[in-house]
Amino acid sequence: MVVSNTRTPVVVCALPGFAEWAGSTDGELDVRPVERADLDHVIAQLASYDGRRFVVAGAGAEAAVVAAVVERLLSGEAPVFGLVGVVLAEPEGDLGAEAFDLPTCVLAGAQPRTNRADEVETGTGSPRERGVSEDVRAVSRTFPRARAGQLADFVAREIAPAPAVPEEWARLIASDRVDVEVRSILSRRSLPDDAEYAPRVMDAAQLTLLREIADLVVPQDGPAIDLAARVDAQLSRGEGDGWRNAALPPDPEAYRTGLTALADRWAGEETLRAAIEGELEAGGPFSATQLAAWLEDVRVDLVRQWLAHPATAAKAGFDGFATGGTVLPLRGFGELGSGTRDAWEPAGVNA
Repeated sequence: MVVSNTRTPVVVCALPGFAEWAGSTDGELDVRPVERADLDHVIAQLASYDGRRFVVAGAGAEAAVVAAVVERLLSGEAPVFGLVGVVLAEPEGDLGAEAFDLPTCVLAGAQPRTNRADEVETGTGSPRERGVSEDVRAVSRTFPRARAGQLADFVAREIAPAPAVPEEWARLIASDRVDVEVRSILSRRSLPDDAEYAPRVMDAAQLTLLREIADLVVPQDGPAIDLAARVDAQLSRGEGDGWRNAALPPDPEAYRTGLTALADRWAGEETLRAAIEGELEAGGPFSATQLAAWLEDVRVDLVRQWLAHPATAAKAGFDGFATGGTVLPLRGFGELGSGTRDAWEPAGVNA
């Protein structure tokens, strides 16, 4: 199935049960099923998509197969790259204990339908809608981002806004030139951001302000990475670049303090520039010098998150991640001159 309402086509890999289930819909979906709900067979089909973005869809007990496919892909063990989401219709059974934080659409009944969040939470929707909410709660143990809705809306809302990795680069990441662990890291980094991300370290207003700062520090053309949300998630995991200015508190506290200080004086780029230059006396716990030091860390965190995304690597022409691999002896670069590239490198590198 190809969903056409996205900037870059998204293939839906439909397991047999889902294809049969979706066959009774009103024709909105163009179903192209795989033949068997077998892990290795599904992986082989996904490899044939040749670098295109895809979601994996299953119905009923196939939800467990979908979870196993996701585990194989996000571990980097499968020579496949391009997973962006999961679709489950009337899911059944034990999906496993591991949580996969990726876009997940849960469908129920003979026709997919959109369910408002307030109806799902309060139980005021129809019996069928309440059934969807029960499916969502069950699935969310394995897929925390599980939400009820229609497939086309799901793709447009959760997947289309995310930057796509060019197909030539996706094929390189899937190749045996890339180490399994590196492929796993890049696969997770390329997953679309949560459209309903709830901050874990900051409050909602602070996250909104950090998004404004991110737009000024790292302007992005086209589909954008939610850098602020990724920084908040990084802080919640206790991760960072391994050091902090001795004049500043631990990173989570520094972010909350610094964003609160900026909020009282915020007027966009003018405020940010003054704070970076140490000329903004915002009052509160941070002096102008501390605020400037903290903003240095902020800019590093935002740029690091941007550079870490494989779509950014493609824009920058960086393919240094493809020199490890799963085949011995390891293969590096042959052409090192300016304006040259190896045959395996994507077009445009060193052009």
